[in-house]
Amino acid sequence: MRFLLSLLSLAFLVIVAGCGSEEQNYTNRMAEEHEGDSPVKNGSAAFEQEQPVQTQTVNCAQTDSGAMEGYLATPQNADKNGPGIIVIHEWWGLNDNVRMMTERLAGLGYTALAVDLYNGKVAESPKGARQYMQIAQSNPQGALDNLNQAYSYLTDQQNAKQLGTIGWCFGGGWSLRTALTMPDKIDVRLFI
Repeated sequence: MRFLLSLLSLAFLVIVAGCGSEEQNYTNRMAEEHEGDSPVKNGSAAFEQEQPVQTQTVNCAQTDSGAMEGYLATPQNADKNGPGIIVIHEWWGLNDNVRMMTERLAGLGYTALAVDLYNGKVAESPKGARQYMQIAQSNPQGALDNLNQAYSYLTDQQNAKQLGTIGWCFGGGWSLRTALTMPDKIDVRLFI
Protein backbone atom coordinates (compact mmCIF):
# COMPACT_ATOMS: atom_id res chain seq x y z
CA MET A 1 0.00 0.00 0.00
CA ARG A 2 2.77 2.44 0.93
CA PHE A 3 4.59 1.59 -2.31
CA LEU A 4 1.42 2.25 -4.34
CA LEU A 5 0.87 5.60 -2.64
CA SER A 6 4.50 6.53 -3.32
CA LEU A 7 4.02 5.57 -6.95
CA LEU A 8 0.85 7.69 -7.18
CA SER A 9 2.67 10.62 -5.55
CA LEU A 10 5.50 10.31 -8.07
CA ALA A 11 3.00 10.21 -10.95
CA PHE A 12 1.33 13.35 -9.62
CA LEU A 13 4.67 15.16 -9.41
CA VAL A 14 5.51 14.16 -12.98
CA ILE A 15 2.12 15.43 -14.17
CA VAL A 16 2.53 18.69 -12.29
CA ALA A 17 6.08 19.13 -13.58
CA GLY A 18 4.89 18.46 -17.12
CA CYS A 19 2.12 21.01 -16.76
CA GLY A 20 4.38 23.62 -15.20
CA SER A 21 4.39 24.42 -11.54
CA GLU A 22 2.13 27.45 -11.89
CA GLU A 23 -1.63 27.02 -11.99
CA GLN A 24 -1.80 29.72 -14.66
CA ASN A 25 0.43 27.69 -17.00
CA TYR A 26 -1.86 24.70 -16.56
CA THR A 27 -4.93 26.81 -17.27
CA ASN A 28 -3.29 28.29 -20.38
CA ARG A 29 -2.38 24.84 -21.69
CA MET A 30 -5.91 23.58 -21.13
CA ALA A 31 -7.29 26.61 -23.00
CA GLU A 32 -4.93 25.95 -25.92
CA GLU A 33 -5.89 22.27 -26.05
CA HIS A 34 -9.60 23.10 -26.08
CA GLU A 35 -9.50 26.09 -28.43
CA GLY A 36 -12.50 25.83 -30.74
CA ASP A 37 -14.04 22.95 -28.75
CA SER A 38 -17.55 22.78 -27.39
CA PRO A 39 -19.20 20.38 -24.94
CA VAL A 40 -20.33 17.18 -26.64
CA LYS A 41 -22.45 14.25 -25.57
CA ASN A 42 -20.66 11.07 -24.64
CA GLY A 43 -21.28 8.13 -26.96
CA SER A 44 -22.03 5.77 -24.08
CA ALA A 45 -25.54 7.25 -23.90
CA ALA A 46 -26.42 4.98 -26.81
CA PHE A 47 -25.93 1.86 -24.70
CA GLU A 48 -28.56 0.40 -22.41
CA GLN A 49 -28.09 0.98 -18.69
CA GLU A 50 -26.97 -2.08 -16.70
CA GLN A 51 -29.70 -1.52 -14.10
CA PRO A 52 -32.23 1.22 -13.28
CA VAL A 53 -30.91 4.16 -11.25
CA GLN A 54 -32.40 6.90 -9.10
CA THR A 55 -31.05 10.44 -9.31
CA GLN A 56 -31.37 13.64 -7.34
CA THR A 57 -29.62 16.93 -6.74
CA VAL A 58 -28.32 17.05 -3.17
CA ASN A 59 -26.59 19.52 -0.87
CA CYS A 60 -23.37 17.67 -0.21
CA ALA A 61 -20.98 20.35 1.06
CA GLN A 62 -20.82 23.69 2.80
CA THR A 63 -17.88 25.90 1.78
CA ASP A 64 -16.98 29.59 2.04
CA SER A 65 -19.00 30.01 -1.18
CA GLY A 66 -22.09 28.57 0.52
CA ALA A 67 -23.97 25.31 0.08
CA MET A 68 -22.60 23.16 -2.73
CA GLU A 69 -24.90 20.95 -4.73
CA GLY A 70 -23.96 17.65 -6.27
CA TYR A 71 -25.68 15.15 -8.51
CA LEU A 72 -26.32 11.82 -6.78
CA ALA A 73 -27.09 8.65 -8.72
CA THR A 74 -27.73 5.33 -7.00
CA PRO A 75 -28.64 1.90 -8.32
CA GLN A 76 -32.38 1.42 -7.82
CA ASN A 77 -31.82 -1.86 -5.98
CA ALA A 78 -28.62 -0.72 -4.31
CA ASP A 79 -26.89 -2.53 -1.51
CA LYS A 80 -26.80 0.19 1.15
CA ASN A 81 -23.21 -0.72 1.97
CA GLY A 82 -21.93 -0.84 -1.60
CA PRO A 83 -19.04 1.09 -3.10
CA GLY A 84 -19.19 4.81 -3.73
CA ILE A 85 -17.44 7.01 -6.22
CA ILE A 86 -16.77 10.74 -6.31
CA VAL A 87 -17.26 11.97 -9.88
CA ILE A 88 -15.31 15.12 -10.81
CA HIS A 89 -16.41 17.04 -13.89
CA GLU A 90 -14.37 18.01 -16.90
CA TRP A 91 -13.43 21.62 -17.56
CA TRP A 92 -16.91 22.44 -18.88
CA GLY A 93 -18.44 21.97 -15.42
CA LEU A 94 -21.16 19.72 -14.03
CA ASN A 95 -23.13 19.47 -17.27
CA ASP A 96 -25.57 16.91 -18.69
CA ASN A 97 -22.71 14.78 -20.02
CA VAL A 98 -21.19 14.40 -16.55
CA ARG A 99 -24.63 13.69 -15.08
CA MET A 100 -25.11 10.94 -17.67
CA MET A 101 -21.71 9.42 -16.82
CA THR A 102 -22.66 9.56 -13.13
CA GLU A 103 -25.83 7.63 -13.95
CA ARG A 104 -23.78 5.08 -15.95
CA LEU A 105 -21.55 4.49 -12.92
CA ALA A 106 -24.62 4.01 -10.72
CA GLY A 107 -25.92 1.50 -13.26
CA LEU A 108 -22.71 -0.46 -12.66
CA GLY A 109 -23.45 -0.63 -8.92
CA TYR A 110 -21.75 2.48 -7.50
CA THR A 111 -23.36 5.15 -5.38
CA ALA A 112 -22.03 7.99 -7.53
CA LEU A 113 -21.83 11.64 -6.47
CA ALA A 114 -20.84 14.23 -9.07
CA VAL A 115 -19.36 17.24 -7.30
CA ASP A 116 -19.50 20.78 -8.63
CA LEU A 117 -16.21 22.67 -8.38
CA TYR A 118 -17.61 25.60 -10.40
CA ASN A 119 -20.34 26.57 -7.92
CA GLY A 120 -23.28 26.03 -10.27
CA LYS A 121 -21.68 27.46 -13.42
CA VAL A 122 -21.47 25.46 -16.63
CA ALA A 123 -19.42 26.61 -19.63
CA GLU A 124 -20.60 26.52 -23.22
CA SER A 125 -17.37 27.90 -24.68
CA PRO A 126 -13.63 27.52 -24.03
CA LYS A 127 -13.56 31.14 -22.80
CA GLY A 128 -16.16 30.40 -20.11
CA ALA A 129 -14.51 27.10 -19.16
CA ARG A 130 -11.16 28.85 -18.79
CA GLN A 131 -12.69 31.50 -16.55
CA TYR A 132 -14.43 28.95 -14.30
CA MET A 133 -11.34 26.76 -14.16
CA GLN A 134 -9.17 29.73 -13.12
CA ILE A 135 -11.57 30.53 -10.28
CA ALA A 136 -11.54 26.92 -9.06
CA GLN A 137 -7.75 26.62 -9.39
CA SER A 138 -7.25 29.86 -7.46
CA ASN A 139 -8.80 28.25 -4.37
CA PRO A 140 -7.44 24.69 -4.20
CA GLN A 141 -8.20 24.38 -0.50
CA GLY A 142 -11.85 25.22 -1.18
CA ALA A 143 -12.01 22.52 -3.87
CA LEU A 144 -10.35 19.97 -1.57
CA ASP A 145 -12.79 20.91 1.20
CA ASN A 146 -15.68 20.32 -1.22
CA LEU A 147 -14.22 16.91 -2.18
CA ASN A 148 -13.59 15.94 1.45
CA GLN A 149 -17.21 16.76 2.28
CA ALA A 150 -18.33 14.71 -0.74
CA TYR A 151 -16.44 11.80 0.81
CA SER A 152 -18.23 12.38 4.12
CA TYR A 153 -21.60 12.64 2.39
CA LEU A 154 -21.09 9.31 0.65
CA THR A 155 -19.81 7.50 3.74
CA ASP A 156 -22.05 9.08 6.39
CA GLN A 157 -25.32 9.64 4.52
CA GLN A 158 -25.13 7.00 1.80
CA ASN A 159 -23.27 4.31 3.83
CA ALA A 160 -20.65 3.71 1.14
CA LYS A 161 -17.98 1.41 2.57
CA GLN A 162 -15.31 1.83 -0.11
CA LEU A 163 -14.73 5.00 -2.09
CA GLY A 164 -12.96 5.79 -5.33
CA THR A 165 -12.63 8.85 -7.53
CA ILE A 166 -12.97 9.46 -11.25
CA GLY A 167 -12.61 12.57 -13.36
CA TRP A 168 -12.06 13.73 -16.91
CA CYS A 169 -9.78 16.46 -18.18
CA PHE A 170 -9.75 19.10 -15.40
CA GLY A 171 -11.46 16.52 -13.15
CA GLY A 172 -8.82 13.87 -13.82
CA GLY A 173 -6.19 16.02 -12.12
CA TRP A 174 -8.53 16.64 -9.20
CA SER A 175 -9.30 12.92 -8.97
CA LEU A 176 -5.61 12.14 -8.54
CA ARG A 177 -5.15 15.08 -6.18
CA THR A 178 -8.06 13.85 -4.05
CA ALA A 179 -6.58 10.36 -3.75
CA LEU A 180 -3.16 11.75 -2.86
CA THR A 181 -4.61 14.18 -0.31
CA MET A 182 -6.82 11.55 1.33
CA PRO A 183 -4.81 8.32 1.03
CA ASP A 184 -6.41 6.79 4.12
CA LYS A 185 -9.93 7.49 2.79
CA ILE A 186 -9.80 6.70 -0.93
CA ASP A 187 -9.69 2.97 -1.62
CA VAL A 188 -6.85 2.48 -4.09
CA ARG A 189 -8.60 -0.59 -5.49
CA LEU A 190 -11.42 1.67 -6.67
CA PHE A 191 -9.22 4.51 -7.93
CA ILE A 192 -10.21 4.87 -11.57
